Amino acid sequence: MKSKIHKLPLLLLITGMAASGTNLSAQVFSDNFDNNTSASWTSVFAAPNAITDFTAQFAFDYGTNQFVRNGVTNTIPAAPNSSGTTKGLKVTVNKDATPGPAAVSLYPNGQTFSGNFSLKFDMWANYNGSAYGGAESTEHVSFGINHAGDKANWPTNAPSDGVWFLATTEGGSALDYRALVGDGSGNPTEVGDPAFPDRDGDEVKEVNATPQQPATHPLKLIFPSPQFESAGAPGKEWVQVEIRQIDGMVTWLMNGYLIGEHNNGQFFGQSSGNIMLGYMDTFAGVPNPPTDSYVIFDNVRVFSNPTPTVVTVANNGNAAEPSTPGAFRISRSGSTSGPLTVSYQILGTSTAIAGVDYQTLTGTATIPNGSDHVDVVVTPINDSWQEPSETVVLWLNNNSNYDVGAAAMATVNIDDDGDTIPAVYIKAPRDFAYELNPARSGKVELYTFTPVPSNLQVNYTLGGTATNGVHYSTIPTSATILSGQTNAIITIAPIDDDIVNADRTVTVTLTDNSQATVTIKNDDLPPGTLLFSETFETNSFLHWKTNMVPANTDGSINFFFDYSTVGIPPAPKSSSTRGLRLQANILSGVNGAVNALPTNDFSGDYRLRFDMWLNFLGHLGNGGYDNQAGGSGSSLMGGAGIGTSGNAGQRPGTATDDSVWFAWLNDGTFSTDFRAFSSATTASGTGYLEASGVFAAGTGTGFITGGRDNGNPYYLPLGGEDPAPAAQLASYPSQTGVTSLGLPSMQWRDVVITKQGSSITWHIDGLLIATVPTGGLTLGSGKVFFIHSDINNGALDNVMNFALYDNVRVESLAVAPTTLNIARSGNSVVLTWTGSFTLQQASALTGSPTDWSDVGGATSGHVVDASSGIKFYRLRQ
Repeated sequence: MKSKIHKLPLLLLITGMAASGTNLSAQVFSDNFDNNTSASWTSVFAAPNAITDFTAQFAFDYGTNQFVRNGVTNTIPAAPNSSGTTKGLKVTVNKDATPGPAAVSLYPNGQTFSGNFSLKFDMWANYNGSAYGGAESTEHVSFGINHAGDKANWPTNAPSDGVWFLATTEGGSALDYRALVGDGSGNPTEVGDPAFPDRDGDEVKEVNATPQQPATHPLKLIFPSPQFESAGAPGKEWVQVEIRQIDGMVTWLMNGYLIGEHNNGQFFGQSSGNIMLGYMDTFAGVPNPPTDSYVIFDNVRVFSNPTPTVVTVANNGNAAEPSTPGAFRISRSGSTSGPLTVSYQILGTSTAIAGVDYQTLTGTATIPNGSDHVDVVVTPINDSWQEPSETVVLWLNNNSNYDVGAAAMATVNIDDDGDTIPAVYIKAPRDFAYELNPARSGKVELYTFTPVPSNLQVNYTLGGTATNGVHYSTIPTSATILSGQTNAIITIAPIDDDIVNADRTVTVTLTDNSQATVTIKNDDLPPGTLLFSETFETNSFLHWKTNMVPANTDGSINFFFDYSTVGIPPAPKSSSTRGLRLQANILSGVNGAVNALPTNDFSGDYRLRFDMWLNFLGHLGNGGYDNQAGGSGSSLMGGAGIGTSGNAGQRPGTATDDSVWFAWLNDGTFSTDFRAFSSATTASGTGYLEASGVFAAGTGTGFITGGRDNGNPYYLPLGGEDPAPAAQLASYPSQTGVTSLGLPSMQWRDVVITKQGSSITWHIDGLLIATVPTGGLTLGSGKVFFIHSDINNGALDNVMNFALYDNVRVESLAVAPTTLNIARSGNSVVLTWTGSFTLQQASALTGSPTDWSDVGGATSGHVVDASSGIKFYRLRQ
């Protein structure tokens, strides 16, 4: 690979302020890019395809640059170290019509820095898409010291030199933070784990940000959401970056936190050279849209002889009941002249509760003048409960007066003093129930950390807006944790009624006022006129039509299937276990779908409502968020839709789709578990994208944060963690485990698809999943249909993969009553009305038929001149 050196088409030296806890003796270089200094910089570009594909815009006014963060469009504000201006250096790579990996490194001309010095700059790294990026979003910002200034530095390019670092913009790489060193002739050497800290003690170096990590992961504490859209990654926000070299040790900091550090001399001994700023794309694909991916640098400064103040924290003794205090020791390195106030927070991962288990801490501590440390004392609060050792976890917050070193987190334990009465805690592991289905019950758990020596009765009170014995099955006001056990479960089983009401709550409160709440979601809808119903108590196939698509696929459609034969209980309010079973792609090995649709046509505003059970083969998962469920060939989807003519089968990615339909993936193993389709998505196998705004869970992508992923917290009201029915497990032992949270499979679900006005909505168990606008769509007719579809070519060849439907109803929606008001105003009459109507007029009511004509442009509030003669008016829909 060849590198191309570009002398960019006045070296600007400005004295500036020191920042981020460093006492600096001299500023020896700076460029704030307020003027076009391109002639004072050199860029070196490299790409495997040898096509120059980068831009470097000096004095770029980023205040005019829009970006989207957390769904909101903004313009980029002034950088932290700017004096109000918004000029900077904007860099892009890999944006032309010939995509390919590319990298550019930029160096100020004629600069050499040696000894102890510090490079500082402000950085804005942007990316396309929402949290954790969109299509082809992963790009890297690079920066380093001790370079010759004539090479494009990237991980697989020779030659490379200097000491440099990489950070992804959105946490989209297997290694989001990297440290590299080049010898000037070969590929760079990856320093790897030794350069990075393990702040939380989990024996994993902090080099990667993922959606699955908790909010208390160290990287997410450094780059927290929602300030940083991709928590744990430095994108879409100004970040202050520093690389300093002191006595052979090279340290990389971002926003005052140490990110990586290693000994310069352990590799090739570079101790002097130029500074480098860069940007690269290590992948061939171009981001979509490409204009959203770039980096902006501002306020580049180099200081000589930095003497930083670095703050760390450590355990300085554990606490114990009844009165032994523990302590965190906060220490500083560097000057001890003057007091230093350090900010901290107690993390939610702590198991001890402030004000209950220990005296509440203030959140700040001041190191006295002349001292290098201060202790934050943890004073236990004694109680009579038998408890495990509890933890207090402290995290150091950043501040402009100091830097935070690798030891940013510490834990103090509070040990129990041998109490014999077990402490009882409360939580709601399933905090939603659904009124229609008693099996969708809520659960409150009373638990201890150690087995109780004898039966322990736990008393509690019941509150909330739901009434015991009326809105949920009667439960007592105490529960017993049996001898040798650690928990007792209180089940909130809803009682169905026919009343349209708001969701109700059940709150269980212990004697120490700790509590947990379960919400019972309402299932009742305003009544409509029944247009069609089917309970499958008889074989009704003569009244249905079926489609298989493509023609060479196979499948099974059974209109009189006894689902008790596969261990499934009756659907809610059903008197039998007969239903419609659909199975796609049984033996053909073709990515196909089966459709079943009544022969009826429906028009106007109506809703399709039915009970649905989506089953899948193999291990169901391990609960929580688990995308490793299912067996071989298990990933299929089931659902329903409206508006088709029935002349062609409906299937993902099929040009013949003439409907709006919805489905979910049975095993939840993708980040696109919930899907919506129409004539606008015929080229997409997964339907509408998150960015379309169709999904109520938002426009995020990927696992956990994605608007279509069952792991998104929005879907928690759907429950999950359901086992296979006992009868099914007895006959099919492979159906082990429990489903993921937010996954509707392996349980009866109440599904409602509503066509009203210019939109079609999809609800599962009362939770809005998606809304599809009908404007511009092709709807074939007014038929409803049910679908089971494969998502790949593997044949399922197993009786456990299927979709069940029962208690199908189609109802027309009630029309809101119309009101008409006639009021006189002087010589005029004002006509006002509600509803979507056309105002018509006639000069007489004689003749057959009466000669009515539309009043052009008339809307509610229309004024009639009473002196214009007799006229008759009516409203017509």
